[in-house]
Amino acid sequence: TGMVMVISWSDIMMEHSKFFVNLMPGPELASQRAIAQQFQQQFAQQFANSQHFDPGNYRAFNQSTIDLARRIRDQKLAWQAQQEAGQLRSLVWPVFFKHTAREADRFANRLTMYNSGNIEFERPEVVDFWSKTMSEHAGMIAHLLDPQERPLVVKAVAFQDKFANPAALQQ
Repeated sequence: TGMVMVISWSDIMMEHSKFFVNLMPGPELASQRAIAQQFQQQFAQQFANSQHFDPGNYRAFNQSTIDLARRIRDQKLAWQAQQEAGQLRSLVWPVFFKHTAREADRFANRLTMYNSGNIEFERPEVVDFWSKTMSEHAGMIAHLLDPQERPLVVKAVAFQDKFANPAALQQ
């Protein structure tokens, strides 16, 4: 199950990097875009390596993935701080910096737990993380829809609200 997690989360981190590449256009953001492209390539390589890794060396492989996930988390938080200070002018929403950094952090933390032999999930943590994550996904989707598609916008906002209140999910 740990390798499945590495494969799926490496793919997610690679996709996040693609978003950052696309949301940092223009020559003034060339260095940030290059960093995002580098992360995209590194996660693509990690994804490819996970297809043929040595099961006897999974802890080392996981550790290299943990290190990469923490580096991208730190970079996202640095970009967020720069943008909030007016030093970076990208098309990335503040919530997207925070959202993707939180996902990278959880990925690294789960792999750290796997490396220590702890594969158990704590239900409250899982529900809290995924409810918040899906609420933010729905909110971002609502803001990317064409305003003329009002019924879809309303539906996305309703999902955002529902996921923001995990107790409502059980109704």
